[in-house]
Amino acid sequence: MLIAAAVALLIVGVGAVSANRGVASSVMWFEDALHEPGPIAGAFATQQRGYYSITAQIHTTGLTPGHRYTAWWVIYNNPASCVEGCGFDDVTSALTTGANPVAIGVHYGGSFVAAASGKMHVGTRILENAVIGCQNSAPYAALCEPLIDAATAEATVFLQDHGPAAEGAPPLATDAFSAGCKTYTRLGTVVATYAETGFDCFGAQIIHLP
Repeated sequence: MLIAAAVALLIVGVGAVSANRGVASSVMWFEDALHEPGPIAGAFATQQRGYYSITAQIHTTGLTPGHRYTAWWVIYNNPASCVEGCGFDDVTSALTTGANPVAIGVHYGGSFVAAASGKMHVGTRILENAVIGCQNSAPYAALCEPLIDAATAEATVFLQDHGPAAEGAPPLATDAFSAGCKTYTRLGTVVATYAETGFDCFGAQIIHLP
């Protein structure tokens, strides 16, 4: 599944992207109960918007060594329909009501295991009209819109912590949001339960791309 997803959504090393053009964005703590939400010192991201794609280069730190992470794109195709700026309130509304006027899409962007330093330099790309890697099962089916226009859509990338990887284990070979997760937590509060065993997954870091 990872190979199939890579056709449309790619996570690569820094050197694989020709240049880091565009405005730098902060990398923020997100739903990690151990950190107050806010900018991470020494971490940043840049983006490139092509004719048919958006690429983000993420240079971050503070990750838990040896933990598995997945990267997720959240695309807001109709930002004018967002309520007081695009954000996870719009995502929650779409999940709750089933209506998606913003045409939000949540798409898998790759996976990796954090280095011993807690630092990571990775890139991820999303292509227009690609739906490979979108979460089209309940309750996420309402959030399976593809990227429509790379020039006008607002975009966010967040890194989800899936817990410790066995020593020498490869990145997660799946694009499932709940892979290896017992629960999903938000600032220490359980908001979804997936299995009887596993890790209490959470969105560790987030990047808002202008």
